[in-house]
Amino acid sequence: MINSITTWLLKYQDDLISANSGLQILLKEQIQVENALKNIVSAIEQGIISSTTGKRLKELEERQQELERLIIVERSKTEVKAPKEEIKGFFEAGLKLEPLMLINYFIKEIILYDDEVQIKFNNPIKISPDESQGFLFCNKYVKMSEYSSNGCAKIGYKDMKICMTI
Repeated sequence: MINSITTWLLKYQDDLISANSGLQILLKEQIQVENALKNIVSAIEQGIISSTTGKRLKELEERQQELERLIIVERSKTEVKAPKEEIKGFFEAGLKLEPLMLINYFIKEIILYDDEVQIKFNNPIKISPDESQGFLFCNKYVKMSEYSSNGCAKIGYKDMKICMTI
């Protein structure tokens, strides 16, 4: 189970890195700005110069510098990646604890509803630039015994949704 969860977390990290849409948008805009700069420089080389072209050239150069800074920030977000050994070590360390400590180590919170149980586990990845890391790894329905309000008589079974997330 540790290997399975570790593999899922590593895949999830890779998916987040490859799907960084903010970085993709910035890179596309950077290409557009570079093309606009080339066009203005080409126009200036042909002798087409005015205060408007000079002003636009300055605006594009400032935007290019800003984009370079934003791209560095976005790339640094995707470069934060927990290694497999660190993730696996988190779970192995938890399994060596006493029962109550083990529960507190692994489980962040449990939310009970009439027809659903949500179990949120602690995330072994602590180096995230934000709180967006995590995933649903179990989402299924199970039959659970239902008892009368005094707890003595079994009145049937009820479908309960079990959701487990990291």
